[in-house]
Order: sequence, then C-alpha cells, then structure tokens
Amino acid sequence: MKKSIVILASGSGSLAQAIMDAVNDGELSTQILEVISDKPDARVLERAEKSGIKTFVHPMLPNRAEWDFELM
Repeated sequence: MKKSIVILASGSGSLAQAIMDAVNDGELSTQILEVISDKPDARVLERAEKSGIKTFVHPMLPNRAEWDFELM
C-alpha cells in the first residue's frame, strides 16, 4: 500500500522536485497529495502544477503556532 504525503515548501522546490522525480521514476512508493506553500510566488507551486499535483497557498500568520494549527 502506498503512503500518501503532503509537501510543505516555500522556495524553489529543488528538494520537492527530487521527491516528485523519485515518485515518477518508481524509486519512491508514495503518492504526493498536495504541495502547500506560505508564499504564493514560490517556484515549488509551479513545479507541482507541472507534475499534476494539487497546490495550496496558506499565507504565514504573525503567530507561527496558529499557522501550524490551521494546517491540521
């Protein structure tokens, strides 16, 4: 059974791209459900969309604990 994951990223997404490539190449048995970023202009969102992965922007809040709680 494949594990399902969500990727949190806020930058260019080079690590996220490596995970996406490993999934696409069959090297990693998982399903990426979504990529979430706190920055609407993060390149990782573009990379995910090109791979057919759902994206979501969750802007950072002044209180990090509240931001984390809202992700749950």
